[in-house]
Amino acid sequence: MEIAIRKATRLEYRPPKPKHIQTLINLTFHKPALIDEMLVTLARRGRENSWIIIYKVLIIVHTLIRQGNGDQTLSRLEKHTDVLSIQRLKEKASAYASIQNLHLYHDYLVDRVEAYRLCQIDYIKSTSKHQEGPLRHLPVAQGLLRETTVVQRQIGFCLSCKFQMDIGDNAINFNAYRLVVEDLLGLFQVVNEAVMNILEHYFTMTQTDARLALEIYKRFAQQTQEITEYLDNARKIQNELSISIPKLNHAPLSLASALEEYLNDDAYEHRRQSYIQEKQKEKRGSISNGKKSKTKKGKKEGTMNHYLNILSGQSTTQTAPIFPINTHLKRSTSMNINPTTNMMTSTLTMSPTSTGITGHSPTFNTNPFRFSTLPRQQQFSTDTPTSSSYSFDIHNNTRNPFLPSSSSSSSSSNRPLTMIQPQSTNPFGTAL
Repeated sequence: MEIAIRKATRLEYRPPKPKHIQTLINLTFHKPALIDEMLVTLARRGRENSWIIIYKVLIIVHTLIRQGNGDQTLSRLEKHTDVLSIQRLKEKASAYASIQNLHLYHDYLVDRVEAYRLCQIDYIKSTSKHQEGPLRHLPVAQGLLRETTVVQRQIGFCLSCKFQMDIGDNAINFNAYRLVVEDLLGLFQVVNEAVMNILEHYFTMTQTDARLALEIYKRFAQQTQEITEYLDNARKIQNELSISIPKLNHAPLSLASALEEYLNDDAYEHRRQSYIQEKQKEKRGSISNGKKSKTKKGKKEGTMNHYLNILSGQSTTQTAPIFPINTHLKRSTSMNINPTTNMMTSTLTMSPTSTGITGHSPTFNTNPFRFSTLPRQQQFSTDTPTSSSYSFDIHNNTRNPFLPSSSSSSSSSNRPLTMIQPQSTNPFGTAL
């Protein structure tokens, strides 16, 4: 262990060698009792006044958190805070840019340890491309708003790591920057799922919680724009970073004014209680009809339909959402309209215009941040007026939001409407 640490923190302009890092990673799993000794040794190396050695110590600690036994490492870092200390760091004019990067990197790692202390979970490692994260279904009463705020603070420290790369040997800076970018992608997935959960429960919150939720949403909208810009800059050097940075899909960003208007309504508590009673009534009705096995899709869409109607001030029989529809994600379906009645074979009623199609959204889907339900193309058949039909093609969407979609269409007037399957909340599609 000591040999691996000493070789991984050599005084040279190169990042720690993977074989030495891997030795330490394996020890965190096979001999977790050695983590304390490992951190003590790293702290001893960090007392050197060389910025290169201190930088490498921080990189090793960060790598152990990400790839090693992260929970054990983070819990022990609370006792060995001197591992991340940079008090002995001396400023040098010849390495000013790298030292500034090191300070930003240090501040982020300190906050990551603090976030673990507050939440007792590493949300970055809890993300997965195969399943939703813990904040996706965490109840408000169990700390959803508080922990989302902690994650957003971590994102803020991540975004502050704007490293200077126009300097000589960037190998060490690239190594640290890559770890920060990977953390940022994981944190964005976590906060994106948390915001979707908050929106789904917004109308059942007390006014105090709803006010905090609104602040979280506004911060989310601002940070999403900053994250997009940050990743655009990182994408320019992704070859040097040896990672692939995907495009992001996210919850809608333009709901703040509508949510705030609803929050400031004098009848907020009355509407909240009415909404809760309606939900309970629907739940009892489902149980009495023998629908205990109702899918999550049906439950979530029913909830979304109801709070969209409440926010728009409409009755529960109306289904036109006031929220803008996210057109980044699309599903496939086939719709046929009888031109003599201007009615579809399903419950959706639409009328063609010169610029597109307007009308009510289908009752089975008004979730504004899953996929669009509006047809993308309008094709008029060349049949006689009595038998002509309008055929609309909506492209299929794969579960991976970064792969191109394939199109499917149907011209049969008797073909039933294809039911839309629930959309993954994973904003990246693939894990890093």
